[in-house]
Amino acid sequence: MQTTVNLPVTLSCMEINFRREMLGWIGATHFLLEPIDGDIPGMFAELRCTDDVRLRSGVTVPSPRFLMLTPWYLWPEYQVVLDDEFADALDIRVEDDATLLNIVTQRVPLERSTVNLFSPIVVNRHNGLADQLVPATSESEVGWRVRTPLLSSGPARGAGEGGIAC
Repeated sequence: MQTTVNLPVTLSCMEINFRREMLGWIGATHFLLEPIDGDIPGMFAELRCTDDVRLRSGVTVPSPRFLMLTPWYLWPEYQVVLDDEFADALDIRVEDDATLLNIVTQRVPLERSTVNLFSPIVVNRHNGLADQLVPATSESEVGWRVRTPLLSSGPARGAGEGGIAC
């Protein structure tokens, strides 16, 4: 079943709890999502971890923060498929229960910044449960890259045609 996400996707300040540690961040399960005001409301948010976290190397990282992007503003055709087990674990019953967030890796100059479209963060908008979806073993299987250039496309006209399929 397909769904169409109509913009703007409203991101509100909310607590987010991952059902397992965020990939690559040991101990990172509790977060606060805070929308960032800007030219396009709801496009970006900060995801701040409230746990004591360390990397696999053992290095402690106090309160890591991630720049998140609501993908449909730049990639209106963006879609992922959730299997029943993944959706059930987040208590997602219908497509509108979920939203997708993608991690932006900021670089200088800005033109070098990238977005992880391969493995989005799936959030149940009602209860704050989240998990990072790894949909396949390779980028070519799903057609989305881990390091997609942020500025590869401008804001799309008529954005909002993508979605989540359960």
